[in-house]
Amino acid sequence: MHVFYFLLLCLLFFNEEINSFYLPAEYRIKRQKRIKRAQDYLEQFGYFEKDIPPCPTKILSNSYCVIPNPYNGNVTEEEALKKFQKFTGLKETGIIDDETIEKMEEPRCGNSDAQNHIKTIKPPWKRTYLTYAFLNFPNNNETEEMRKVYYQLQILKLSKCHKR
Repeated sequence: MHVFYFLLLCLLFFNEEINSFYLPAEYRIKRQKRIKRAQDYLEQFGYFEKDIPPCPTKILSNSYCVIPNPYNGNVTEEEALKKFQKFTGLKETGIIDDETIEKMEEPRCGNSDAQNHIKTIKPPWKRTYLTYAFLNFPNNNETEEMRKVYYQLQILKLSKCHKR
């Protein structure tokens, strides 16, 4: 019978969800702030996107399109945390522990990490239909390649202007 009570006590003590109910409010608030800080950090540096808007088939002027790169995609918070831990050389636990928080608090540049970079594309002008011509361009195949890239992104509608 004593073993049963001991196991029940261990379950209550070590179970995070049950244990957090009995924690004083200041500890719960502190833990919630820590989680929020970690989520904001992961989002700021490209490991995690809370709400990725879908890319429309055609981008209208003054609209945004977020193109996730294959490293980021739609990942859970735990997967994003594991990616950060791997990138910084920590043990990949997916848990916000003291070592992870220490790494997040280290000084760093404001750019997102290269492998998790997300491009946000917004045309700097309102018109999306352009007419172009290259004078003295060395290779016509390069012009065709550039045009194909713009068509794939569907940001600009291009039409070639022929010399008269």
